Amino acid sequence: MNTLKSTLLTAVICLLALDIQAQFSVGVRGGFTRSWEEYGNVALPDDATIHVDRLQVSALAYYSVNKYFSFGIEPGFVQRGAACIPGFGGGLFVGDTKFLLNYVELPLMARVSIPIFRQFKVFGKAGYGLARIVSAYQETAFLGTDQPTIREILDFDSSPRYQKWDHGLYGSLGFSFDIGANQLFVESLYYAGQRDFDEFQTSKNRGYHLGVGYMRRF
Repeated sequence: MNTLKSTLLTAVICLLALDIQAQFSVGVRGGFTRSWEEYGNVALPDDATIHVDRLQVSALAYYSVNKYFSFGIEPGFVQRGAACIPGFGGGLFVGDTKFLLNYVELPLMARVSIPIFRQFKVFGKAGYGLARIVSAYQETAFLGTDQPTIREILDFDSSPRYQKWDHGLYGSLGFSFDIGANQLFVESLYYAGQRDFDEFQTSKNRGYHLGVGYMRRF
């Protein structure tokens, strides 16, 4: 009798463990990012291009509450920036200057997934996260001249006006396709930074990411 109880108890514990594990999913997403900065009421030149096209890659780890709702984290590396100086240096626009900002980030996300046809689902996510610069550059091209493009590393110690930390809001929409425990997906994600990159100018990070990814349930 004791042997039977022990066997049943062991089986229940194993089933519970499997059930807990089945609620976790991990994966990866990568793709193209279009980034710019919100400059407030600054008047832009008529033909101004304010965005830069860069890359982003993230790891994904989610816990499913039920078949519709889950929450998780998406730590990653994202290249942000802008195609002009924040605030145009107080109104002065010289040449073609880009800020190239490389961040590591940690968003906390909530996800709602709705089946639409067999293995196909549509999902939406929203969240908040922190980001920190790991490297940054200012790249200036002198249009209409033979002068070569200048690329300078931004020194945050000598330029305390530039902020190492950012935080912001995330929102996304996507489609996924399940193949057993595996999932392939396409996702569009928008980021709205809440802190000015340049402390003395309105210069909040903005970004649109279009990526593809893979997740697996365990």
